[in-house]
Amino acid sequence: MNEKTSILICDDEKTHADLVQLYLKKAGFSNPVTYYDSGKALLSALSDISMQSNFPLNLTHLIMLDIRMPKMNGFEVLLKLRATTAFKNIQVVMFTSIDDPDAVDECMHLGCAGYITKPIYFGLLIDTTGRVLSESFMGENKMVSTMRI
Repeated sequence: MNEKTSILICDDEKTHADLVQLYLKKAGFSNPVTYYDSGKALLSALSDISMQSNFPLNLTHLIMLDIRMPKMNGFEVLLKLRATTAFKNIQVVMFTSIDDPDAVDECMHLGCAGYITKPIYFGLLIDTTGRVLSESFMGENKMVSTMRI
């Protein structure tokens, strides 16, 4: 596990972000976690970070992104990430209440590394996060499907 990777949680509902952070801490992840309440806030922060960083952001950041958000949904945020050279290789795990195979396909098409449905289950979150962090550290970029069945 790459403990230097910052985990950025983007969800318009802070209680979901707090639960994810609690689960990660309970499982022993010591990665720094930062919360953003909108896609616009996340993209703005990433722009600031990219100007100050000497390292590729895909080696230093993992984004956990909600799909259903007002103003700019998770798909729109992911499209902007993939269209921006500095952000296009950042690992993104989508989490959402949308339990739809078409949404999973869309996420895969846009290059997300994982998909977790809400309610968020401890084991799925920890397994997905661990695998994505390990793969990003090893330079791999694979879809980790952890849809609840």
